[in-house]
Amino acid sequence: MLNLAALFLIPLSLATTFVNRPLSEAVGEVPNIVRGRTGDGYANWDKKHERIFTYTHFKITDVLKGALKEGAQLLLRTPGGVKDGMAMHIPGVAQFTENEDVVLLLGA
Repeated sequence: MLNLAALFLIPLSLATTFVNRPLSEAVGEVPNIVRGRTGDGYANWDKKHERIFTYTHFKITDVLKGALKEGAQLLLRTPGGVKDGMAMHIPGVAQFTENEDVVLLLGA
Protein backbone atom coordinates (compact mmCIF):
# COMPACT_ATOMS: atom_id res chain seq x y z
CA MET A 1 0.00 0.00 0.00
CA LEU A 2 1.32 3.44 -0.91
CA ASN A 3 0.89 6.33 1.52
CA LEU A 4 1.34 10.00 0.78
CA ALA A 5 2.93 12.31 3.34
CA ALA A 6 3.87 15.95 3.03
CA LEU A 7 6.91 16.99 5.03
CA PHE A 8 8.03 20.54 4.87
CA LEU A 9 11.44 20.84 6.46
CA ILE A 10 11.05 24.18 8.18
CA PRO A 11 11.96 25.29 11.69
CA LEU A 12 9.32 24.44 14.25
CA SER A 13 7.75 27.11 16.39
CA LEU A 14 5.77 26.64 19.57
CA ALA A 15 2.53 26.84 17.59
CA THR A 16 1.69 24.90 14.45
CA THR A 17 -0.92 25.73 11.84
CA PHE A 18 -2.00 23.26 9.19
CA VAL A 19 -3.64 24.63 6.06
CA ASN A 20 -5.54 22.11 3.98
CA ARG A 21 -4.94 22.84 0.30
CA PRO A 22 -5.24 21.01 -3.00
CA LEU A 23 -2.55 18.40 -3.70
CA SER A 24 -1.77 20.02 -7.06
CA GLU A 25 -0.90 23.27 -5.24
CA ALA A 26 1.39 21.49 -2.76
CA VAL A 27 3.12 19.55 -5.58
CA GLY A 28 3.81 22.79 -7.42
CA GLU A 29 5.35 24.46 -4.36
CA VAL A 30 7.81 21.81 -3.14
CA PRO A 31 11.24 21.36 -4.74
CA ASN A 32 11.47 17.59 -4.14
CA ILE A 33 9.05 14.68 -4.41
CA VAL A 34 10.41 11.19 -3.77
CA ARG A 35 9.14 7.66 -3.31
CA GLY A 36 10.88 5.19 -1.06
CA ARG A 37 10.86 2.82 1.88
CA THR A 38 10.93 3.66 5.53
CA GLY A 39 13.47 1.98 7.76
CA ASP A 40 13.69 1.78 11.51
CA GLY A 41 12.82 4.75 13.67
CA TYR A 42 13.37 6.11 17.16
CA ALA A 43 12.21 9.00 19.31
CA ASN A 44 14.37 11.48 21.19
CA TRP A 45 14.14 14.75 23.09
CA ASP A 46 15.27 18.08 21.65
CA LYS A 47 18.37 19.71 23.17
CA LYS A 48 16.29 21.62 25.76
CA HIS A 49 14.40 18.46 26.74
CA GLU A 50 11.09 20.21 25.93
CA ARG A 51 9.85 18.42 22.81
CA ILE A 52 9.99 14.89 21.45
CA PHE A 53 10.83 14.16 17.83
CA THR A 54 10.64 10.87 15.93
CA TYR A 55 13.48 10.05 13.54
CA THR A 56 12.82 7.63 10.69
CA HIS A 57 15.37 6.27 8.23
CA PHE A 58 14.22 6.52 4.61
CA LYS A 59 15.75 5.20 1.37
CA ILE A 60 14.77 6.87 -1.91
CA THR A 61 13.70 4.40 -4.60
CA ASP A 62 12.31 6.90 -7.15
CA VAL A 63 12.81 10.63 -7.66
CA LEU A 64 9.58 12.11 -8.99
CA LYS A 65 10.68 15.75 -8.82
CA GLY A 66 13.87 17.54 -7.85
CA ALA A 67 17.60 16.92 -7.62
CA LEU A 68 17.75 14.21 -4.94
CA LYS A 69 19.32 10.91 -6.04
CA GLU A 70 17.78 7.44 -6.20
CA GLY A 71 19.35 5.27 -3.51
CA ALA A 72 20.04 8.21 -1.21
CA GLN A 73 19.30 7.72 2.47
CA LEU A 74 17.48 10.39 4.49
CA LEU A 75 16.75 10.74 8.18
CA LEU A 76 13.25 12.18 8.53
CA ARG A 77 12.48 14.19 11.68
CA THR A 78 8.84 14.62 12.62
CA PRO A 79 7.45 16.23 15.77
CA GLY A 80 5.96 13.89 18.34
CA GLY A 81 6.64 10.42 19.63
CA VAL A 82 7.12 8.47 22.84
CA LYS A 83 10.28 8.76 24.94
CA ASP A 84 10.99 8.00 28.61
CA GLY A 85 7.34 7.16 29.26
CA MET A 86 6.17 10.54 27.89
CA ALA A 87 4.08 10.86 24.74
CA MET A 88 3.76 13.89 22.48
CA HIS A 89 1.17 13.81 19.67
CA ILE A 90 0.82 16.46 16.97
CA PRO A 91 -2.42 16.17 14.94
CA GLY A 92 -1.81 15.88 11.20
CA VAL A 93 1.83 14.78 11.44
CA ALA A 94 2.72 11.66 9.46
CA GLN A 95 3.51 8.54 11.48
CA PHE A 96 5.57 5.89 9.73
CA THR A 97 6.01 2.17 10.27
CA GLU A 98 9.07 0.23 9.17
CA ASN A 99 9.18 -0.95 5.53
CA GLU A 100 6.36 1.33 4.42
CA ASP A 101 6.24 2.43 0.76
CA VAL A 102 5.61 6.19 0.82
CA VAL A 103 5.74 9.29 -1.34
CA LEU A 104 7.17 12.38 0.36
CA LEU A 105 6.80 16.01 -0.64
CA LEU A 106 9.97 17.59 0.75
CA GLY A 107 10.49 21.30 1.26
CA ALA A 108 13.87 23.02 1.04
